[in-house]
Amino acid sequence: MTPDQLLAIAAVACIAVASLVYADRTPPISDLLAPILRRTAPRALGYVTVAGEGGDSWELLRDETRVIYGACTERGIELGRVVREVERERSRPRPGLKYVLERLSAGTFDCLVVTRLEQLATSESDLARTLHAIEERDLRLIVIEIDYDSAGDDGRLVSRAPA
Repeated sequence: MTPDQLLAIAAVACIAVASLVYADRTPPISDLLAPILRRTAPRALGYVTVAGEGGDSWELLRDETRVIYGACTERGIELGRVVREVERERSRPRPGLKYVLERLSAGTFDCLVVTRLEQLATSESDLARTLHAIEERDLRLIVIEIDYDSAGDDGRLVSRAPA
């Protein structure tokens, strides 16, 4: 269960007790739960990966993190966390990406923000699987480089990918 779901359950329990105690003076449950269940902004998880090792890699990670933060701020999205990863070999599994996908599947975040589309996979088939999983869970995806936001676009991500 997510923290929001636990909070909602606790709120319902408190309201149930209050309705027993105060009987006819309790406001409608929908009025009491609305502030708890309503989010003011989507909660995003950023993901950044760069190739190589050394000082340049860490500077690139920092710069890309700033770009993600700026994009979220511009769109009014709450950025919960940015997962950063230095990729040593292109074909190796990336534990950071695995963590990101697990957090999204668990419902901890409802939006994924990346600077470039290729950060989501090491191959075309991986990319197709990742995009399918994001779409299947009705998650929002923002790809900054191609100015793609699934919340406002018609889903034609492939036509916007750089050649």
